[in-house]
Amino acid sequence: MSDPADSLVAAFARRVRAVADAGAAPGSFDPVATAASALLARLEEEARCGPTGRLDGPEHAELLSMAAGLGRQIARERDAVATALVAARAIDVGARERGVALESGAVETLRTAIVEGYAAALEEGASQLAAEAAAQAVAIVRTAPRVVSTFLWGPQRAEQVAGIVDRLGRTLLSEQAVALVVDVRGLVDPDPPLAAEIFSADSTARMLGARTWFSGVEEPLRAAARAARVPLEELAIRSAYESALRDALEAAGWRLVPRRWRWLRMR
Repeated sequence: MSDPADSLVAAFARRVRAVADAGAAPGSFDPVATAASALLARLEEEARCGPTGRLDGPEHAELLSMAAGLGRQIARERDAVATALVAARAIDVGARERGVALESGAVETLRTAIVEGYAAALEEGASQLAAEAAAQAVAIVRTAPRVVSTFLWGPQRAEQVAGIVDRLGRTLLSEQAVALVVDVRGLVDPDPPLAAEIFSADSTARMLGARTWFSGVEEPLRAAARAARVPLEELAIRSAYESALRDALEAAGWRLVPRRWRWLRMR
């Protein structure tokens, strides 16, 4: 009884062969098969230089990197045919067609590399989705007349925060704000590019005639900011949001009355 995967292997092998077909129809670009074809070409080149063995030596690092890249491409394209096992077996088929006989251990090494690339791409995709969701959930609020606050939390990324800073600038302009509070106490795993984007809110606000107070800046973010050469000593940083808000309100001509937690116009 034949293996049900055999038909999938054969189908994917045909796709890989079709990549080199000069008569392929325009617009029929197949990124997964193209990555597999490039991997085959590299495998054939290495075979000409000597026995390939199990492909687990350092001399095969580039080949295994290409195999991981194939796995990433499968994940990105959500290919319905090319699983990691199907792709590895199709590579074996293609290699034999080119006169390269792979040991069973070599096929397993390729399959492992493809799986690792596939898993890494899925993880990156999930992380990207989480960052986009966290960025979309960031609130920018009018705390009081001419005072704006925002709250950064979750697994943010530098490119998402750059968009948030742009939104902050537009909000400061529309509100004619003179004070901004940026609370970051819920931030997860900050890195230097992210820290640079977060603290760029200060320069954005200054260009619009507003001052900025940051709150909840913990050591991981401070370390990332230092790595990004952010001059923390020049920024207004408070340990708690309440302290930052009090200073921002006073800068805008308001004061907090603790027992009522309301803002009143200073006389």
